[in-house]
Amino acid sequence: MADFRRWIFALALLALFAGLANAQLMSCTAAPGSTPFIRNEGFTELVGDIVVTCTGGAAQTGTTTSNPNLLGSITIYLNAPVTSRLLGISTTGNNPSEATLLIDDPTTNATPMTQAEQAANGGTVYPVVGCAIFATCAGTVAAPSNGVYFATPTTANAFPGTVSASGTSITWNGIPVIPPGTTNTTFSRTFRITNVRVNANNLAAGSISAGSTAVNAVVVLQANSQPLVNGTSVQVASAVASLTTGFATGLGPSSSAANLLACSSTQTFLFGNNPVFKSLTYTDTFATAFKTKVATGGQSVPGGNSGTESGWVPTGGNIFGGSYTPGLADYGTRLKAVFKNIPANATVWVPTMNTVSGSSSNPTAVTSGATAQLIASETAVFSPVGNGANQTVGTGTAVYVPIPNINGTSIAVWEITQASGVPTTLNFPIAILYNSITSTSNPVTLGTVTVNQSYAPTPASGVFAGSATTTLPNGAAASASLTIPRFADTGTDKAFININACRTVLLYPFVSSAAGFETGIGIANTSQDPFGTAAQSGTCTLNFYGSGAPSPAPVTASIAGGTVYANAVGAGLGVNNFTGYLIAVCNFQYAHGYASLFSGFGTSAGVFSSYAAGVIPDPGTTIFGRPTACGAAPTTLTGAAGTGITALPITVTAASCQAEVLGF
Repeated sequence: MADFRRWIFALALLALFAGLANAQLMSCTAAPGSTPFIRNEGFTELVGDIVVTCTGGAAQTGTTTSNPNLLGSITIYLNAPVTSRLLGISTTGNNPSEATLLIDDPTTNATPMTQAEQAANGGTVYPVVGCAIFATCAGTVAAPSNGVYFATPTTANAFPGTVSASGTSITWNGIPVIPPGTTNTTFSRTFRITNVRVNANNLAAGSISAGSTAVNAVVVLQANSQPLVNGTSVQVASAVASLTTGFATGLGPSSSAANLLACSSTQTFLFGNNPVFKSLTYTDTFATAFKTKVATGGQSVPGGNSGTESGWVPTGGNIFGGSYTPGLADYGTRLKAVFKNIPANATVWVPTMNTVSGSSSNPTAVTSGATAQLIASETAVFSPVGNGANQTVGTGTAVYVPIPNINGTSIAVWEITQASGVPTTLNFPIAILYNSITSTSNPVTLGTVTVNQSYAPTPASGVFAGSATTTLPNGAAASASLTIPRFADTGTDKAFININACRTVLLYPFVSSAAGFETGIGIANTSQDPFGTAAQSGTCTLNFYGSGAPSPAPVTASIAGGTVYANAVGAGLGVNNFTGYLIAVCNFQYAHGYASLFSGFGTSAGVFSSYAAGVIPDPGTTIFGRPTACGAAPTTLTGAAGTGITALPITVTAASCQAEVLGF
C-alpha cells in the first residue's frame, strides 16, 4: 500500500510539472494567409501562405555565448504533390526546397525587438527578427551534416523546408520557437510558410461555374516535443481549369478549319492584303491565370499577393546557398501552339504579339491590357523575337515572323509580359505561305495542318527529360533542375488549315444506259486560256448514283489543260443498264461538262436531249459548300471587333434550308 501511495505522489508531481511545462508554452493558431485560385493544368502552382500566430508563454533568457532558443519543428501535409523547387544543396537524406518558413515576416524594413521589449520579457532575449535588412540575415542558418537546419544565436529568421520522400509533406526541423512572453501583450510571434508549390493537375478538374477543388494543408507545430498546433487543417488554394482555346475568323469564334487551295499561291500576298487565314485564341477563366514572371520592384514583402509566377523573393538572393533564389520563377506564363502535318514547302507565320481582334487584313498589336511576346522556345530565357531579316509587317503594327518547319512541325510560344487583372482572350492571327501546286519550284502538297494549344512548357515536348523517377507523370514532381512554371499538356490536335486540291465538281442530273439508251459525256479542262492562267491537269472521278451504279467509281485518265475528255457511259465506260445521275469530281479548276442522251441504235439512233453539266459548290473548298439537312441545329454568326460587319449576329434557324446554286 505504501508503494502505491508513493506512485500516486510521483504521478501527481509529474502531472504538476507537465502542467507547468505546458503553461510555459505559447498559444498558437494556424490560418491561411490567402486562398487563391490556381490552375488545374499546372504542375508548379503557388498556393497561399500559411500563418501561425503565437502569443504568451515564458520569455527565454540567455547569454551571448549560448543558444537560448527552444528547438521545434513544423510539418504541413498536403492533398496534392509538393513541387516547390529543390535547392540542390548537398545533404544526407534530405531535400531542402524553396518552401520557406519565415519567422516574424523579415523584409527590407523589418524592425528587431527593442532592448526595452527584451527587458520587459525577462532579461536578455534573443529575438528571431534581428536584422533591419533581410540580406544581412544570410548565413545565419547552418546546416549540420545530417541536413537539419538550426538557428544560431545570431537570430536566423528564414528556413528552407525539406520535402518528404512521399512528396506530399514539408518539414522544418530545428527551428527556434521563442515565446514572446506575457509582459508585452501587444507582441506576437508569427511563423509564415510561403513559396509552397503543388501539382494541381493531380487533383480533380474543377471550374469557376461548377465548383473548384480545394487544396488543403494540415499543420503540426511542436516545441520541446509539446504540440502547439496539432493537426489544424487550412485551405490554401482552389484549383480550377483555367485555359480554354479555340479559333476565330473575321466572323468571330470558329471551330472549323480554314480551307485553302493548293493551286493558289499565298507567297504573293502581303500581310496588309490577305495572308491571315485564322486566329488562335487563348482565354483564361480567372483574373490571375495569365501571369508575368515577377512584379516590378521585386516581391520581398511577405504576404504580398502579387499574382505573378513568383512567390516571396528575398532581396538577399540565394540565401540558403545552391543555385536558386527561393520563390523566383524562371519566366512568366507561356502559351504554346504546336502546328503539325505542315507540307514540306509551306511555312507558318505568326505575330510577335497578340493582336486587338481576330483574323483581319490589318492586324494591330495590343498596346494595353494583357500582352504576350513571341519567344524562341518554350524553355528559352526570355528574349523577345522582334524585327529582323526575313520578316514582314502589315499595314497595322503587328510584326509577323516565320516559324521553322522541322519535319512537318512548327512550334510558336508567347510569354505574358503584361497582365490585365481580368479574364481576357488573347488573339494570334496565323498565316501559312506556300507556292502553288502548279509551280515549278517547291510546289505545296495537299494535307490538313493541325494545331495543339496549351500552356508551356509541357512534358510532351520532351523538355522534362532527366527528372527524378516518380510515379507521377514526367515533370510533375519536385525537381532541382526543371524550370518553373511547367504544365500538363491538356490540348488536343485540331484541324486548323486544309490545303485542298483544286477541284471542280460537275453534276450531270440525268444519265442512262438502260436498254435502248446511251449517254455520251464530255469534260473540258479550260484552265488553259488567253488570260495567263497556269494550266492544270488531273483526273476526274465519275460517281454514279441510281439503279446499276458501278463500284468502285470509274476514274478518267489525266485530262490536260486545253483538252476535252469524251466517252460513252455504256459502250465506253462499261456502265450498262444504269439510270440515275452522275457527279464528276475533277482534280483541276475550270472544268465544264456536256451530256447527250441517245435513243435507238445503228441507223435509227438519235439525240433526243443535250445539256451542260452544272458546277456545284465544293464542300471542301468553299465557305458554305452544300448545306446541312433541313432541321439541323441553329447556327449563330457573330462579328468580331474591327471587321466592319454591323448586321451580325445572324441566326440560321433549324428550319432553314439553303438552296444550291449551279454555275454554268
